[in-house]
Amino acid sequence: MRPVEKGKVKTRRVFKGPGVTMIRLTIDSGAVMTEHTAAVPIVLQSISGNAVIEVGGERIDMSAGAIVHVDARVPHSVEAITPAHLLLFLLERAPSEKAKTPEAIQEPARSDVVLASTGADAAAIEAVLNRHAEVSGALSGYATRVIDAASAGDEGLAVGTRIELLAWCTGPLTDLLDAEAAEFGRALREVDEALADRVVHERDAIVASSLRVAEAQSAVEGAAEVAGLRVYLGQYLRTYESRALPALAQSKAASLAALWAKVEAKTSTVAAGVDHAATDHVCECGVVDEPATA
Repeated sequence: MRPVEKGKVKTRRVFKGPGVTMIRLTIDSGAVMTEHTAAVPIVLQSISGNAVIEVGGERIDMSAGAIVHVDARVPHSVEAITPAHLLLFLLERAPSEKAKTPEAIQEPARSDVVLASTGADAAAIEAVLNRHAEVSGALSGYATRVIDAASAGDEGLAVGTRIELLAWCTGPLTDLLDAEAAEFGRALREVDEALADRVVHERDAIVASSLRVAEAQSAVEGAAEVAGLRVYLGQYLRTYESRALPALAQSKAASLAALWAKVEAKTSTVAAGVDHAATDHVCECGVVDEPATA
């Protein structure tokens, strides 16, 4: 395990699979992750040292081996009594649960009107633009909170907010990116292969950027990476709205309304994930996947 840095709260993502993301926390004695919430349910497990998690006004001791579950959107804070190593598991939300995201800080720029040949396609285009605006606004909200925490020098709050952002990235954002790649991306490749490749490249840039957010070693570094994530997401959305949607709208081979219906269906179900098959893979943290016992 990594040594605990004096006075610091450090995070590092060590595993991501269907339905769960695992993050390693190292917290020095006396360091605090101030009260925050997560967009998805979490499980916190103490590996070594002693910490206290406060949930709903109740303080729970986290000695080595202790496990605590916290529902989505429930405020909680963590304080290390001694230098502590913990594992944080971000659990994807249930399919029926609507993603709740921070209020948009700014209205994202909208592209020019995309002409559609049918009323159904026009409605689908408007729905896509609205969803993209919600995603852009949500990330703006998270980014503002992360940057404000870093500017204030509040390492604990910065880490907590960044963890909340990562839960959103692995949940609602990934749901949308995957669904658009599966439906819009496939149809777009039949119309303009070069443009389809560009969209894939920009999507991959978002994923890589979110990994750098997870691996940031300080509040300032995390804020810089979150700012970069906004740039990559903005480019992806602009390409879709200014080039991909017009190309699909002008194609007679694809119905935007039908494609969007499939995207919506995937974003309402993919969040549930699938069971992670047990393997003998040893993660970076040293934890070995083991078969479930009856």
